[in-house]
Amino acid sequence: MPGKVWFVGAGPGAADLLTLRALRVLEQANLVLYDALVGAEVLDHAPQAQKVLVGKRYARESTEQSEIDRLLVARHGNMKSSSGSRGATRRCLGGLMRRLKR
Repeated sequence: MPGKVWFVGAGPGAADLLTLRALRVLEQANLVLYDALVGAEVLDHAPQAQKVLVGKRYARESTEQSEIDRLLVARHGNMKSSSGSRGATRRCLGGLMRRLKR
């Protein structure tokens, strides 16, 4: 049975700015993909989760969007929930959502 994938906006990365729903999702996540702007205090809300840095930073080595998508799709089938705490555009999410529905 496929798992759930949640996209959690971490805002500027401060834990005290997360919504209550974001906190609940992080507390239940098995996998958290996060970018370089997400603070450790945010990740502390998911102590049980595997955490994977997929951050993008100008002029630094970063994870390609296609690799992030591949990881989420690969884990989608065997994870209870995944939480991607990263700033994502509708265009990026649209392509990923099409892959997840397959």
